[in-house]
Amino acid sequence: DGVDQVVFSDVYYSFTAGGGSGIKTLGGDVTVAGDLTIDTDVTISMNTHLLTVTNVTDIDGTLAVAGNTLTLDGTSDIDGTITISTGTVDANGTFDATGGFVTFTDAGNLTLDSTVTSLGTLSTTNGTVTYDAAGDQDIVADVYYSLTAGGASGTKTLGGDVTVAGNLIIDPVVTIAMDTHDLSVT
Repeated sequence: DGVDQVVFSDVYYSFTAGGGSGIKTLGGDVTVAGDLTIDTDVTISMNTHLLTVTNVTDIDGTLAVAGNTLTLDGTSDIDGTITISTGTVDANGTFDATGGFVTFTDAGNLTLDSTVTSLGTLSTTNGTVTYDAAGDQDIVADVYYSLTAGGASGTKTLGGDVTVAGNLIIDPVVTIAMDTHDLSVT
């Protein structure tokens, strides 16, 4: 509560990082079988460990992903911040960062396997966003540093104008449908 703490390696039914403030650092790999909630002004630092959430993830504070993997199998509601260094955030459920921040500080990855409502304020100087549903998927209108249309099949349809400042990669047998929108690679 309100102080820095270590989160023990374990399987939790549900997990709330609260207390009003402080950094909660993973002391080992953690699995949350239910919901994960990170309150405003609270940070979870994954350190060098894995974090897997099988149900809803609600981030109002900060989740710091270093060189490891954060697996989000349920719905993700990001009103706070996800910071990604060289690790990977693997979001397999609906992803909505409306009002939030997805910040890359290095060559990290965000993979999105379902419906994406918003990427919030997406940093444009590092990182790769991959739309990797095995089938059709919409690509959110935004400015990306690097963008991959993946998933080994299907059509990825632009939901608005898209700008890519770095690399644009399109997997074999994947098609990008521009609809009436612009795709700019600078």
